[in-house]
Amino acid sequence: MESDHKKEEFMSAKILGLAILLVLIIIFSLQNTQPITIKLLFWEANASSAFLILITFILGLGIGMIVGTWKKSSRKSSN
Repeated sequence: MESDHKKEEFMSAKILGLAILLVLIIIFSLQNTQPITIKLLFWEANASSAFLILITFILGLGIGMIVGTWKKSSRKSSN
């Protein structure tokens, strides 16, 4: 029972930390709305820096979740 309570506290702290980080990212991105040009090889695009900051955050979060799930499943299969 003690273990379940600690897991709940950890998840609550994790969610709170993620919510604070999300708010900070949103504030930062809304204060940096100037348009920028992105160049990659022969490709070029214009977008606001706020949009790019949010997209980068979401991509990083998604990749982190995928890697975390993959590592967790590989640990379970090795046990």
